[in-house]
Amino acid sequence: MSTKTNTFSRLVALFLLYIFLVAVGFYIYAVIIGKPDEGERGATIAGILGWTATLYAPVAAFFIIDIWKDQVKHQKALDHLSNAYSLVGKFNTTLQRLRLDRNYTHLGRVYNKTQYLGFYQYTSTLELQYSEQVNILIAIYDDIQNELSLYKLALGDENLDFNNLTLELFKITYYLKDLYSKFIELHLDAKEENDTYMKLTRLREFQVLFYQLSGKEFLNRNKDYNESLDNIFFLTTEFILDNINFIKAEIMRMRKGL
Repeated sequence: MSTKTNTFSRLVALFLLYIFLVAVGFYIYAVIIGKPDEGERGATIAGILGWTATLYAPVAAFFIIDIWKDQVKHQKALDHLSNAYSLVGKFNTTLQRLRLDRNYTHLGRVYNKTQYLGFYQYTSTLELQYSEQVNILIAIYDDIQNELSLYKLALGDENLDFNNLTLELFKITYYLKDLYSKFIELHLDAKEENDTYMKLTRLREFQVLFYQLSGKEFLNRNKDYNESLDNIFFLTTEFILDNINFIKAEIMRMRKGL
């Protein structure tokens, strides 16, 4: 039951309780004292209403405090869901900026102009910078998890579980560094073998990693491969957008259910 429905039900219950107490008051007066005189009718009604109010006040106070607590809980839950929604958008923006990093295009130029040692030092710096950027993504992911946990705490519902909801975000943060390391290692291996950059870019593994890391269009330069991209869907632009939109839609659904 949503908070709005719960609050309305309690207000209706309060109103019906008051009507019931007033009816009981008049009934008791009629049974014990009888019908009041014409001149005493106003005082009698006032007395009955006063007596009813005395009984009603503590019950009403309890209901009002309970409603207020629910409203506070409801607002906290809304705030945490709003924060989580915003953080999911931030995660997506940060990831897209990382994928647009121009170091991907610079790699080829540096590959052709430097010796192995110089290229190794250059790629080591790149890998460190990339790792720092991925750490920002991990921090955002942790913040999303924290907001969802606080939402769960605000509602006091132990049955809520968001692990499946954010599983793909976890996979993204977990595998990004590994994929980038493989991408750099591929360059270093080719450099050590004195392969040309053109030969490197024709490798199936290079094309797949570049496609996953950068989100660029997949250009299959190797005619020996004609398979679809279904098996490398992970980390593609479609994969990321599908998961981001799914998480946002679920958060909106939870928000509307409050």
